[in-house]
Amino acid sequence: MEDIIGSLPSFSEFLTGDVVLFLVVIGGAIALSIIFGKSRFVRFVLSIYLAYAFLAVFPKSILIKIPYGEALIFLGALILLVFLGKNLFNIYYRSEIQGWIPTFFFAFFVSGFLLGIFFRLLPGDAFFWDFLSYRSAQYLIGEWTFLIWFIAPLIILTILNTRKS
Repeated sequence: MEDIIGSLPSFSEFLTGDVVLFLVVIGGAIALSIIFGKSRFVRFVLSIYLAYAFLAVFPKSILIKIPYGEALIFLGALILLVFLGKNLFNIYYRSEIQGWIPTFFFAFFVSGFLLGIFFRLLPGDAFFWDFLSYRSAQYLIGEWTFLIWFIAPLIILTILNTRKS
């Protein structure tokens, strides 16, 4: 009997953190869907990409001096772009996703992308590394998985807007 029990796969010691991470991505998708709705979601996603690009060209000498500098600069740029984006950029684009199910599906990938950005920007001694397993963190910040999180919202948006026309 002990051989059978010993051969069963064991749960991760970080199981709670892994489940919480999944619930945070789902909860983030629901929150983003409710907050931005169908009509303002595209503008928010463009703000994420612009804030991430702004961080790439921000001087590293300043980022080193600020604790959690990369995450704070990204968050500040994102907030600025979300609130001033309509007035800063006079660009016309289709800004509505048809239906709540496609909106939630799109929001799921945006939520994972946003969480992956913050996990990549925060230092290794941040609080969440105490309760997350390495495997679950790799679902968001691994080289190939982050690339998928990065590209997936753009592909889904293209598909959703192509179907609408």
